[in-house]
Amino acid sequence: MTTNTPTTQIPAAPDAPAEPDPAQVPAEGSEAAGDQESGPDDPADDGTDAADPALKKARQEAAATRVKLREAEARADAAEQAIVNHALEQA
Repeated sequence: MTTNTPTTQIPAAPDAPAEPDPAQVPAEGSEAAGDQESGPDDPADDGTDAADPALKKARQEAAATRVKLREAEARADAAEQAIVNHALEQA
């Protein structure tokens, strides 16, 4: 007896956008300045950092590092797209 197993087709990944999505890259310094509101970037923030200044500082530094990482990733994506566009123009 044979069983039919459905196959899942995975669509091809779309090309990376030439410009980073502004919704994914926060405004300059929004987290680097250490804003007091916890956002989706700090899921571990349960309010305990008010009692521990070192923890608060570490979380602020981690948030600033995440911002820098996102900005670097956006620049890398834009550079990759520029390379692809240049290669297509040369072809």
